[in-house]
Amino acid sequence: PESCTMGVWVAYDSNTSTVVLDTEGMMGISSNVNQRVRMLLKVLAISDIIIYKTNAGRLHTDMFTFLSDSSHAFQKHFSKELKNAVERSKASFSANTLAPSAIVFHETQRTDLLGDGTSDGKRPRQVHRKTGNQSLITRFAELKLPQPEFSSLHYCGTRTDKGDTDFSGLKELVRTLLVDSSVRTARPVLYMMSALKHLNTKFDGALPDSLDKMFPDEYFTCPTTCPACNCRCEKTMNHELDDDSHFSSARCVYQAKMDNKVYLCRHCIDNSREEIVIPKASSSQTSLWGGLLSNVMYGYVIECSRCGVIFRQREHWYGNKDPSEDAVRVEIRHVWPGDRIVGTGTQNAARRLLEGLSNTAEVVSSVSATPARYMGDWMSDIIAPSYWTPNAKITACKTCDKDLTSDESRHHCRACGKGFCNDCTCNRMSVEWRGWPANTPVRVCDACFQKGHVTETLSENTAEREQLPSITPRRVGEAVAVAATAVAGAMEYPKAFLKDAARPAYWTADDEISQCCVCGALFGDKLPLHHCRSCGEGVCDKCSQRRRKVADRGWDMAVRVCDACCSD
Repeated sequence: PESCTMGVWVAYDSNTSTVVLDTEGMMGISSNVNQRVRMLLKVLAISDIIIYKTNAGRLHTDMFTFLSDSSHAFQKHFSKELKNAVERSKASFSANTLAPSAIVFHETQRTDLLGDGTSDGKRPRQVHRKTGNQSLITRFAELKLPQPEFSSLHYCGTRTDKGDTDFSGLKELVRTLLVDSSVRTARPVLYMMSALKHLNTKFDGALPDSLDKMFPDEYFTCPTTCPACNCRCEKTMNHELDDDSHFSSARCVYQAKMDNKVYLCRHCIDNSREEIVIPKASSSQTSLWGGLLSNVMYGYVIECSRCGVIFRQREHWYGNKDPSEDAVRVEIRHVWPGDRIVGTGTQNAARRLLEGLSNTAEVVSSVSATPARYMGDWMSDIIAPSYWTPNAKITACKTCDKDLTSDESRHHCRACGKGFCNDCTCNRMSVEWRGWPANTPVRVCDACFQKGHVTETLSENTAEREQLPSITPRRVGEAVAVAATAVAGAMEYPKAFLKDAARPAYWTADDEISQCCVCGALFGDKLPLHHCRSCGEGVCDKCSQRRRKVADRGWDMAVRVCDACCSD
C-alpha cells in the first residue's frame, strides 16, 4: 500500500520498549526531494539511535558525506530547538545529551569488512567493533571531512556468502546502546512526537529547486534576502515569531534608491556606544525660522542626541571637511523587509519651509475666517434678488435641518429663494419666470424640482415685466465668483509642483498614492492627502490625528504621524 507518511514506516518492539522508524522510502525519487531530505533529518534529530545500512562492497564517499553533514546540521540548527523543547516540556532528562548515536551496518558478500586486518587468509563473518570504529575515523580524515558530532559512532560489519543476513552483532550493539545512558538520554514517545511537531513548525519554509550540498543551510535558515545585495538571512526559519530581527554576516552593497547608508557618531563609538545620526536642516535647539536661516548660511548639521551638534556643512569659509573624516563613521546596512533604514537622505529643509509658510497662512486664515464670512454674507445680500431670504436669517437647511452657521456652505434656491445646504440643491432647471435666462438651468431645491418646470409665460405687459425681481447684480457676482474659482484652480498646479519639489527623499510621491495606508479610504476632493512624517506613506486626516517628534527623520518638533507608526 502507499505510505501516507512520506516513506516512513513505524513499528514498536515490546521487548526493548523501543519505537523503530524505517526511513528507507524517503531516499527514493520524488518531486519534492528537498522537502523529503529535510524531513529525513528531522526524523534523525529526534532519534536515539541511527542505523545506516549499506550493502556496498566498499563504503562510498557519499555515506561519509551524509554522516558528516547530517551531524553538523543537527548541532547547528536542531540542537538549540530540541533543548528549547525539553525546557518547555519540563522533562526529567538532560538536554545536553540529546545527540543520537550512529551505527554503520555494513553487509558484504565477497569483499573484506572495514577494519579486517587478518593475514591468515580467513575472512571473519563479524569484524571487531573497535577496529571498525577506528577505521571509520581514519576514513573521515582521509576524505578531509569534519568528524561527525554524534553522541557515539559505531561500525558493525557482517559478511553474507549465502542465506539470510546475520543480524546478531547488530542486535547486540543496539541492546548495549539502549541501556547505556552515559552518552545519550532515552526519551519518551510523547516527547518525540512533540519535538517532531515543534521542528515541523519551526522549519517549514519554502526551498529552492536545486541545492548543491547534502544538508545545506537553506533547509533550515530564514528564506528572507536583502534586496540590496541578495544575501540570505542567517537566522533559523520563523525566527520573526520570537521577535528576533534578521541578520547576515555578509557585507552589504550601497543602493542609492534604498538609502541603506547610515551615519554613526564617532565619539559615541569610541565610548562603546552606537548612536545613529542623520543630516538635518537645523539643530533641535533652534526655532523654525531661525533654523531655516541658519541652514541657508551654514548648510545642514549632524546632531547626536548625546553629543549635540557634531558637524556643520559650512562651518568655515573654506576648507570644510567631509563628515566621515572626523564626525561620523559610515556603515552600509542590509535592508530587510519590514525594517526601516534611517539613512542619510532625510534632509527636510525645503519641506519645513513650505510647512512654515502653510502654518502661517492657516493661522491668518483661521483668525480672519469669521469676519470674512460676515463680510461675504453682507455683500451677497446686497446683490441678492428681493425674493431671497437674507443670509443672516438662514441658520439651517430648509429641507434637512443641517446646521449652516459653521463652515457649511449655504445656497439659495433660484425658484423659491429659501436657504439650503449643498446636498439639497443639487438639481438644476430653468427658472425664467423669476427673470433668469431662458433655457439656462440654475440651482433649485429638491421640492421645487419635484413640482416640475413652471409653465407660466411672461406677459407682454410692461408693468408686469417691471415687477420681476432684478437678478442682474447677482448674475454679475456669480460670474466673478466663477472666474475667481478658475484662477484658484490654476494656482493649484504650481502649488503641487512646489510640494513635490520639497518632498523628503523617503516620502512616497503624491501621484503614487491613491488610498490611506491605514484605513484604505480613497483620496479625492473631499478627502485630502497627508504624509506621515515617520514612514512617509499617504494617510488621511482621521488616521493621523496624533503628533510626536520623529528625530530619526529630522523632525525635532511634534509633527503628523499615522496611527500605524504610533502603534509601533
